Amino acid sequence: MLDVPGVGQNLQDHISALLIYRARIPEGTVGITPSGIGRILAAMWEWRRHRTGLVTSCAAESGVYYRSAPDVEVSDMEMELIVGIGDDHGRKLHTGHGYSAHLLLARPKSTGEVRLASPDTHVDPLIDPRFFSHPYDMATLVKGPRWRSTSWRTPPSIVTAARC
Repeated sequence: MLDVPGVGQNLQDHISALLIYRARIPEGTVGITPSGIGRILAAMWEWRRHRTGLVTSCAAESGVYYRSAPDVEVSDMEMELIVGIGDDHGRKLHTGHGYSAHLLLARPKSTGEVRLASPDTHVDPLIDPRFFSHPYDMATLVKGPRWRSTSWRTPPSIVTAARC
């Protein structure tokens, strides 16, 4: 094991925020209900037989890069629409059906580091992402949900035509 100066520096991770909405009707979503579980089981059977259907989806059905403000030259935010309640990347389960909007900083300015904890490769490395160590990241991430909340109240044709 060799400790080389500079290796592991300048770690950048996409800081994110998650907005979760409950669906009034289950159609078009994946959820934990008796009918939702039935749909997933049927979809698993379809996949095993035809390699098609619901379980071929990554659940993040669409995404968009957008500018958090009109004066931003290049998109600085990303949004992924998830057709289910995607809390903590699916690690936290909730009953019911819903949608999630996963908002991410496209170009965070905070930088962290990864360091060796030991020469032993079986020991986990020391990871310090230093989230929000640069003030730009928090200020920009807070703008993301504002754009999302106005875009979901806008007719689809206008959102599609919006300059990102």
